[in-house]
Amino acid sequence: MINLQPLGKRVVVKLIKAEDTTETGIFLPSASKETTYRGEVIAVGTEVDLGIKPGDIIVYSKYYSGWEAMDRELNKLTLIKSDYILAKLTPDDED
Repeated sequence: MINLQPLGKRVVVKLIKAEDTTETGIFLPSASKETTYRGEVIAVGTEVDLGIKPGDIIVYSKYYSGWEAMDRELNKLTLIKSDYILAKLTPDDED
């Protein structure tokens, strides 16, 4: 994992990929997949006061602009401003 500590109102997020198959096992071609705007919080800046912590799953705006990188496990990471975080998902919401 990249050792990345965000500053100010920024959050490091590991992006969650859209599913390749439906719950019934039907394969989805890339053209028909919806882009998901979900991610797992990896690190939180010192000025973020949203009640989020590493490990939380969040929903963010599709209009975010942020720095992107890959970690050693080839997970896509992004550094976004906390203003673009729309919601925190709880376990009941993730289904």
